[in-house]
Amino acid sequence: MIINKKTAYIIVLIFIVIGARYAYKFTPYRIEFLGYYDKIWTHRVNSLEKQEAALLFYKGIEFDLDYIEKRNFLDINHLPATSIHLSFEKYLENINTTTYYPYLWLDIKELNTSNNRKILNKIQPIFESKNYPLEKVLIEGMEVEALQIFKNSGFKTSLYLPWYLNDLNENELLAEIENLKKIESKFPDTAFSTSYSQYKLIRKYFPDKTLYVWIVGHHPIKDYFLCRKILKDDKVQAVLSPYRSYKGGNR
Repeated sequence: MIINKKTAYIIVLIFIVIGARYAYKFTPYRIEFLGYYDKIWTHRVNSLEKQEAALLFYKGIEFDLDYIEKRNFLDINHLPATSIHLSFEKYLENINTTTYYPYLWLDIKELNTSNNRKILNKIQPIFESKNYPLEKVLIEGMEVEALQIFKNSGFKTSLYLPWYLNDLNENELLAEIENLKKIESKFPDTAFSTSYSQYKLIRKYFPDKTLYVWIVGHHPIKDYFLCRKILKDDKVQAVLSPYRSYKGGNR
C-alpha cells in the first residue's frame, strides 16, 4: 500500500501528539502552573527513589504515613498499595538538608486522639535531630482535635476536608458547612486542605481561609483557568501536582 504525503504527515502528527501527551505525564513543568512554581509541591512521594527525583524539581513533597500501632511503626505507604516497609526514620534521613530544607506535607492516615501523641513522639525527635524547621512541615489529618497537639508543638496543621462535598444535596451540604464553620471558629489556626474540584465551593463559604490544595486528575486545558485562579489566591499556601518519576514508581 502506497501512503501519500498528506497521509504520512497526519500519521506523524498523531504520533507526535500521543508522544507529547505521554511525556507530559512525566514532566515536572506544566503550562497551567507557569509563574507559580514556588507554590508547587509534588503529590504522593512514597519511595526513596521518587523522593530523590522529586526534590530535583520541587521545593516541597507530600507523602503518606500509615501508623501501625502494634509495632509502633510509621510506614510510608498509601493503601491499597503493598507496603515496602519504608520507615519514617529512613525516609527523613534520606533527605539531603545540606543546602536547604524542603517543605514536607505529611498525610497521616487514621490520625486520631488515641494515637496522635504516640505519632508525635515518633516524629518530633527525628525532626529535632536534623534541626528541621517545623514551620516547613505540614501535618494533615481528618480529625481536627487530633491535630492540635502538633499545632502546639510548632508544626503547621491542616484538616483534610470531606472529598464528597460537591455530591451532596443542599441540606446535606449546609449541614457539612455548618460543622466546618464551628471547626473554623474553634480552631482558626488550622488550615483546610482539599481537592481543586472543591475550591470554588470552599471559597464561597470560607473566602479568607488558609488552604492547601491538590490539583490531581485535572485536565490541563479544561481546568486551566481554575488552576490559575487557585495559584493566584494568596491564601493558598501550597498546591500539590502529580509527578511520575521513572524511578520509584507512582506509589
